[in-house]
Amino acid sequence: QKCQEPVRLGDKQHHQATCSQRDIECPLCKAGVTPATLEAHTAQACPRRTVVCLACSTELTAGVMFAHFTECPHRMVNCLHRGERGRLSDMEAIVEDGEESFGRHIEMLTHENASLREQKDAAEREA
Repeated sequence: QKCQEPVRLGDKQHHQATCSQRDIECPLCKAGVTPATLEAHTAQACPRRTVVCLACSTELTAGVMFAHFTECPHRMVNCLHRGERGRLSDMEAIVEDGEESFGRHIEMLTHENASLREQKDAAEREA
């Protein structure tokens, strides 16, 4: 929204340089903002603001957080085998304990997948 404040002609240049509704650039991402919205933009919306991954405490920019989090080995995931949540890195360590453990995981997932397919097919037949 552009400034609608009435200004005397002699004060116009000063007002344009100091108005809270004037167009400026975000110093981080160069997006167009106003002085009135800069603080909120840099704190909440700027893709170049610094954020911290809640899983591993790594500092990075907000624009890459989603990509980081989908790969972060410390993120929490659901284990279908145990029915509980845990850090991905901890679950990978369990799987790496040996082929037998890994084989049990694959067998359990295959069984779970077949069970879900049966439930889906039954629901489709009832519909």
